[in-house]
Amino acid sequence: MKNRSIIDDCSRKRARNITNKAKSLGAVSSVDAAFSKHPVESEVHEGKLEYWSSSNEKGNSDYELGEIVLVNNFNYSDGRKGSLHSFVIMDIVEDEVTLADLEYLCFLVSSNTSKNNNVNPKFPYNEPLTADDNTGLLKDSHVKCDEFFSIVNKDNIIMKIGYITVEQYNRFLDLYELYERSSGSNKHL
Repeated sequence: MKNRSIIDDCSRKRARNITNKAKSLGAVSSVDAAFSKHPVESEVHEGKLEYWSSSNEKGNSDYELGEIVLVNNFNYSDGRKGSLHSFVIMDIVEDEVTLADLEYLCFLVSSNTSKNNNVNPKFPYNEPLTADDNTGLLKDSHVKCDEFFSIVNKDNIIMKIGYITVEQYNRFLDLYELYERSSGSNKHL
């Protein structure tokens, strides 16, 4: 997998402004909520590792903007263990003193393509994501661009799957801004 440091400074700053606003409005959910709202059982992959490319990078804890990562190890409220959801990293909050990564703000990647905006107009903020060598996906998916999820324990990220282009990154931000405008800023309060 090649170097994914493709997100330019202008896009990084834009993402930081958007995520700061989302956080101030209470519009960022825990990654646990992603597993609850979007159970892996409803996904094409059903939480099975074989869904993702074998060319991923395991065990590396340096994650970057625009990377697609695989997250594991969450407990549902009924005690069941959650398994394997993928997310695209949109912002990284670092400790200002140590520069250690404290939080990853992400969009969920879903394999349920019947809910992407090209197929179903009920889901205008679900942007298609093509399976290819860059994304590391073996099946087409979509990115849910209407809610940020926060990953604070990077030990729950088990591997990098792939990455998106800067154009996709900015498109996902565009869709979030469109969602925010159409839903009204007070929706999350």
